[in-house]
Amino acid sequence: MWCIEVGKARDLGVLLKCAPQSLSKKNMLAYWDTFGEVFGMPIRIGKTMSQDTKDIARIETMLAEMGAASWGLFPEGTEIEIKETSRGDAYNVYDKRIDRCNSEISKGILGQTMTIDNGSSLSQSETHLEVFENICRADATMIKYLVNDRLIPLMIRHGFPLAGVTFDWNEATSYTPAEQREIERLLLQEYDIDPNYFADKYKIPITGVKKTSAKQFFRVGADASKGKDASPREVPTKNFRAFYRGLDDAVEGLYRDELLTLADDEKTPDFGFDSRVFERAAEWVRERGGFTPSMLQEQPARDVIDETFRILGGAVSSSIGEEMPAELTGLLENNAFIFSGLKTYHSLNEVGLSLIGDDGGIKPFEKFHEDVAKIDAKYNRNYLYAEYNHAVTSSQMAAKWHDFQQDGDRYNLQYRTANDERVREEHQRLHNITLPVSDPFWEQFMPPNGWNCRCVVVQVRKGRYPESDSQQAVGIGEEITEEPKKRIFRFNPGKELKVFPDKHPYNKAPEDSKESSQTRRGD
Repeated sequence: MWCIEVGKARDLGVLLKCAPQSLSKKNMLAYWDTFGEVFGMPIRIGKTMSQDTKDIARIETMLAEMGAASWGLFPEGTEIEIKETSRGDAYNVYDKRIDRCNSEISKGILGQTMTIDNGSSLSQSETHLEVFENICRADATMIKYLVNDRLIPLMIRHGFPLAGVTFDWNEATSYTPAEQREIERLLLQEYDIDPNYFADKYKIPITGVKKTSAKQFFRVGADASKGKDASPREVPTKNFRAFYRGLDDAVEGLYRDELLTLADDEKTPDFGFDSRVFERAAEWVRERGGFTPSMLQEQPARDVIDETFRILGGAVSSSIGEEMPAELTGLLENNAFIFSGLKTYHSLNEVGLSLIGDDGGIKPFEKFHEDVAKIDAKYNRNYLYAEYNHAVTSSQMAAKWHDFQQDGDRYNLQYRTANDERVREEHQRLHNITLPVSDPFWEQFMPPNGWNCRCVVVQVRKGRYPESDSQQAVGIGEEITEEPKKRIFRFNPGKELKVFPDKHPYNKAPEDSKESSQTRRGD
């Protein structure tokens, strides 16, 4: 047995300073309990004219055994009186003494009180915290000296192979998984990082660089980064305009019938999209004479992408617990970012098309800005409402699917609606469908199955519910999603690790716009 003395002989340090206050606190608590026992409950007084010892004994027994009961059966002529105590100063006597003990103990151990007992003043709390941190550093230094000067030499004398070894504290900052991902993202923007770092950390083999690599994904376009002024864009041709008018109509049709509650813009919740960002981008498009896919790499468009991703990416990150692997969360967030880029392309493309009136001439300034406000409300309010809700549900289902996969077919999965009057008739047909995790039904009909879908999938014990017919369930799913605008929701966000389905009309943008919309989140 080893004994290493710390400090001076007979010096008990902080323990000696705190012992009197700890004893006093212990005694005060005991006294307070005694006070409560004596004075806390009203005194019950029984008065009787009976001289019979049996009656008196019976009254005493009943008073003693009444407990919290508010009644008793007494002989005739007995009077029961409840006497309230007038002693009301126990708080000042005991509680304040206990508070003083606590503050003295805090001072003895922490050297301050405001970070524990009272933090009403921010500036003073920060000063007290600095004092506490100084004490911690001093204690850590003392322990390091004790280990290096006393403990390690003693261990070496007893045969431990510690020659040349020194003890030091690991002062590396600890980060949450979300913080680590953000640090990695920021580092990738400026530095080349060995792919083996990600392969080792996330246990994912990296075999090569894809066409759309991390270097493309995170870097601002070359022209923008070098500060080159791109030449003014030509006004889109009539055929070009007609094609994208049709594409924008397809996007609008996708949302229209599913968002009947959003017919009135005033009823649409505001998710805090900064319209000033969109207005600046619209003015920039006007000055350039139109919009082309390569312009997505320039800062005004990037600002719109970032603002959109702030909302949609926030929906993803807030809907997923930290138990989900970071690499899977990162894939979902990246999908939301790409979606934000494609959404920005469509909205700014519509701004560019709105420069020209139906007569082929340039629109007046006032008319142009009126149209921009309508485009902003449509994309960044109405559409965004549905997309935000979808991102939340889709991310939640992706996280659930990850958990379901861990258990395999040990449990069945059951489709459930919100079971209220707002449930869509077609979704009601899927209610209570129960199938194993491995069933192909879940590859296409995992919620959400439409905009603002509130359906969920839960695990249930095998045998508790009858299993559904797989082919029949798939047939119902295909029938209710037969329309093209509903067919896009035939996907499993957890299996595909995507928040938004690939068949969304935003993805019908030109390939160069897709590449440009991804040119941000990489190194």
